[in-house]
Amino acid sequence: MLLPLRFRNVVLFGLVSLLLGLVFMGTSSSPLVNNEELQDLGVIAAKEGISVDEAVRSYGWRNALSDVVWSIGEDYPDELSESRKPSGTSAWIGFAGAVPSAVQARIDAFTTQYPHVTVELRANMGFSKKERKEAVKAVHYAVYEHTGVADAGTRFDLGTKTIQVDAKLHDSQPASLIADLKSLAETRLISATRPDILDAFSVSVASTDKTGTLDLDAHRGGEQLNAVLHFRLRG
Repeated sequence: MLLPLRFRNVVLFGLVSLLLGLVFMGTSSSPLVNNEELQDLGVIAAKEGISVDEAVRSYGWRNALSDVVWSIGEDYPDELSESRKPSGTSAWIGFAGAVPSAVQARIDAFTTQYPHVTVELRANMGFSKKERKEAVKAVHYAVYEHTGVADAGTRFDLGTKTIQVDAKLHDSQPASLIADLKSLAETRLISATRPDILDAFSVSVASTDKTGTLDLDAHRGGEQLNAVLHFRLRG
């Protein structure tokens, strides 16, 4: 019996990816990548038209650094802020205040294994990752739970340190409600975190009648999103 077309396409894509990975996986000289990772990097190399060694250089270190960042977050949950990997050879890790003294040794151990990668440690971000999550949640539900709001989607913009809310108002509500929602969100944010939190974050509330896309750790409606999903309006 034939599988439905959509399932056949999924199976075919998986087989093609597997074959591409197997074809390319034997061509890397890196001892730091296991066979499973090498297979994935082979697929990336084939798609981007680069060698597997180039793929390993640009992508092969990222999981290892993610593990380092995770361990730092476990040991310093109130200090670790954001982290990013902006290029194939660089990354940065931020901290709310001073960088804990023991962290440098972990980064040194990482860069000994991956000497082509530069990792910058940034102090005085002004907030921890844990606090940012609490802040986004507090702002989101302050707006979402208002009786004049039909639905809301909330995200955090790191570049501007802004918690951005897109609110769908009920048809009967005046546009002036947006300003009230911003004030309400800021009050809830201070109550949920600390009195000087607005030195670390700003809040933006905008009216929308469209769908959009939310990022990791964003909120839509009454649910926390754990992946990049579409912002669908209620009712």
